[in-house]
Amino acid sequence: MASGLKSIGSEDAIELARLLQAANGLASGATPECSTNGLPLQTALFKSGRRGLTQVQLAGIVGMTAAAISRMIDQLEGERFLVRLDHPNDRRSKVIQLTSAGRERVQICDAERRQRCERAFEGITREDLARLKSMLLRVLVNLGADNDIGNFQTGVTASTRAGSPTAALTGRKPPLVGRRSP
Repeated sequence: MASGLKSIGSEDAIELARLLQAANGLASGATPECSTNGLPLQTALFKSGRRGLTQVQLAGIVGMTAAAISRMIDQLEGERFLVRLDHPNDRRSKVIQLTSAGRERVQICDAERRQRCERAFEGITREDLARLKSMLLRVLVNLGADNDIGNFQTGVTASTRAGSPTAALTGRKPPLVGRRSP
């Protein structure tokens, strides 16, 4: 059985890539407020409840390095979407919590994302969606782009990275975002 470009043709592959690029905003949102890179971090904080998370915990959940998560926290703190508080048990650590504006933003963006997804997949059967998901996961594995699908959004954390698409299809764990390959 032929695979890759030999079976579908390079023009078809390019057209599919363009379609994927056009659909890229589906999960994030149409409005600029919901298209920010900081939304996965804010969603993780939202899901943690009012207790918040440490920077190390957040980095593990969203699959980012400590330096990258620190820059993002600085930005979101400056926009007043989150705050850093002293950790109750560790003087060296801070707890990151959403502000009321941050919680509101997550709720609005989640509702927008759900509406966009419902509209996008209207009239498509569960079987077709399952096939599409399987094919897209294979494409991402072929490209080595596990982190591009958002480990956070699929429920994969640093402690459960074996559940990633690469691990499921190849038995390998993907690297964290921001780390350089040797």
